[in-house]
Amino acid sequence: MRFEGRRVFRSLVQHDELDHICSRRIDDGAETKCGWRNIDDARQRCKRMENLNQFFCIMATRMFPPEEQIRVPSTEEELCAGIGSMAADAGLPPPLVLKSLKSDVRSTAHPKRALTNLHRFLSMGFASSWLRDFHEHRLLQRIALEIFSQSQFLADILVRNTELLHWLTSTPVLKSAKGSEEYAREAFEAVNLFQRLEKKLDGLKRFQRRELLRIGARQILKEAAISTTSEELSSLADAIIEIILRLSRRSLSETIGVEPQDSLAIIGLGKLGGRELNFSSDIDLMFVYDEDGPLRAPSARIVTLHEYYTRLSESVVRRLSEHTAEGHLYRVDTRLRPDGHSGPLAMSRSAYVTYYESRGELWERQMLHKARVVAGNASVAKRWLGDIEPFVYPKTQLGSPLEEIARIKSKIESVTESGIDIKLGSGGIRDVEFIVQALQLLNAASIAGLRQQNTLKAIHQLMLANLLRRSEGEELREAYESLRTVEDRLQLLHGLQTHSLPSTHEEKHVLAKQLGFRSVGQFERWLGRHRQNIQRIFRSVFGAEDVEIETERFRGVPGEKGLPLGRLKRIGFLDLTGAAQHLRAVGRELPGLARPERLEPLLALMRQSQAPDWCLFNFTSIASARPIRRTLEHAMSGEKLAELLVLICSRSARFARVLAQEPLLFESLAGRPEELLSPGRGWEFLRSGDAARYRAFNEFKIAVRLLLGDLSIRQFTREVSDLAEEIVVDAFGRALGGSGMNVSPLDVALIGVGKLGGREITIGSDLDL
Repeated sequence: MRFEGRRVFRSLVQHDELDHICSRRIDDGAETKCGWRNIDDARQRCKRMENLNQFFCIMATRMFPPEEQIRVPSTEEELCAGIGSMAADAGLPPPLVLKSLKSDVRSTAHPKRALTNLHRFLSMGFASSWLRDFHEHRLLQRIALEIFSQSQFLADILVRNTELLHWLTSTPVLKSAKGSEEYAREAFEAVNLFQRLEKKLDGLKRFQRRELLRIGARQILKEAAISTTSEELSSLADAIIEIILRLSRRSLSETIGVEPQDSLAIIGLGKLGGRELNFSSDIDLMFVYDEDGPLRAPSARIVTLHEYYTRLSESVVRRLSEHTAEGHLYRVDTRLRPDGHSGPLAMSRSAYVTYYESRGELWERQMLHKARVVAGNASVAKRWLGDIEPFVYPKTQLGSPLEEIARIKSKIESVTESGIDIKLGSGGIRDVEFIVQALQLLNAASIAGLRQQNTLKAIHQLMLANLLRRSEGEELREAYESLRTVEDRLQLLHGLQTHSLPSTHEEKHVLAKQLGFRSVGQFERWLGRHRQNIQRIFRSVFGAEDVEIETERFRGVPGEKGLPLGRLKRIGFLDLTGAAQHLRAVGRELPGLARPERLEPLLALMRQSQAPDWCLFNFTSIASARPIRRTLEHAMSGEKLAELLVLICSRSARFARVLAQEPLLFESLAGRPEELLSPGRGWEFLRSGDAARYRAFNEFKIAVRLLLGDLSIRQFTREVSDLAEEIVVDAFGRALGGSGMNVSPLDVALIGVGKLGGREITIGSDLDL
């Protein structure tokens, strides 16, 4: 597998490219870090082939030129003719080159893709050198074609950075996995070559791209097991998140002039927490700091540690996910935090404990089984994990984890095309995780060894604890590894997050060949066997009857006793199928409303609305919001509040979404409706610290008073205009206070024109200033 030829490297030395690399490094102030005294010194060292691995590490962090616009022939004959012409230019006999090439191409999973990407690769430069190396080292050609055939994502990296193929094959990087410490060191080196923050971030993205190429090539060439691949991808993510946190902390401290004690920890959840990342996984993150307190940073209007750590967390998320010319690092999901995307991004340890003790749900316990510190203050993270341990591993169960997980599974499968999605479909990856997490939820409080974030390690511990028979555990492990391998191959193709099997026979044949199967039928039998094993073990853990009971618990669903489809039609629903699906969803989330005595009053209220379909759709979105589910089910028992909720759902999707996303607002509506419906502003405590929520909450209050007839249209527009004016004035004052300039408010005037000037704006209007 190792290739010792160095012709391409020497080609770089012989051309101006090396001068360009060296001069760029010296311009960026990196000459001392690279050990180069000047360009001539760098050139002589490279000619002597000193520190080849270090050289390719440096090359991988430079700014590569974008791929040139090259016409790629569309037919196999044209592609071969083009490569044959390049071979002739290299002094090689085209018939001999093409004979070996065609033989190797035919053995790949997708010959056309392999040949097309080879043509693109050679067209980017040094074609003569590469073709001579391919001719002399047939193994190098086969490696390149295998990568070009199986992954367009990796092929695009190599086409853009052609020298990385030499890095893969002339150094031992394909032979061994990298651990967390090695990734941490290399990520630091990748950014330490540069001075400016933007350059550091671009260098980090190029480092990540290079490592994704290496890890992907190891899997395609069968140099790594799926568990090793996931470990490497997760260690790479850990290292990158840590570097981003350091860069963001330094940048924020320079901006505000204060550097408080470093007590922020970043917690990885989901696949990142379990060290099970794919090639295109989202990363689920939560941010926790030690404790709140005052902070004096007047230049940035930051007065508490909570504000500082929130700003720091926002910077981390933004830099991880923002797109630049070099691409992006990761898609970041922070919705698993308390109250989802409407909750604070960063919270203190005590705030997390208060939330989980008072409002934590079973799905959050299930999610926290995978919590792991990935960056930041490890001692704070360790104490936080200890803080939440009584919630995650309670001594007694208040409800059945099996019922809740079965409900979640039923909800997922109701929107998943079973048999196609290998993650969410029946007998898929998620079912394996549900089996493991259910047994952990039931037993990890008393068996400490079950407290594992990683699914495969947890399966092993469940077998040791005799909670899974050895045969079941081995079947589950083999099925999980097999499905994860398929998932990785699907994502490696285009670097996209997908879990769906190909729909055409041709695409399935390519996937089957990539995985080593002779035919689609053989692949489908192999896959079917694993999925059937998962389904059987799932039934043995959960009980088939339990799953069916949860799926059909909503007895008022159309087609069953008590609510025929004709009843829905008489109520006024136009889309009967859609109404049935929404009612099932409401029943899954709010089982109390499934009883006929609770359902009938709700449907009667919807019948009185002008658009029952629209009303039910918006009500379903509120019912699906987990943070308010308990309060909503209780609130619907009150006639007046139920009428108000149906009124809101029938008239405004916007404010139905606001209720679903803002637990604080919903609690105000359910607990103190008289305050919400009274004149004047509310939630003054949000005005200085969270103007966006202050605006949204008060707009909701004004709109509800309009819907109830307490305000005329003219009064409504004046109220909204006055609210907008308050927020503009507050923002103006903060801008003057934070500008550092000696400017009096008397020296400046803000003029409202258009609808703002006439106090006629409505919710969602632009402000003309």
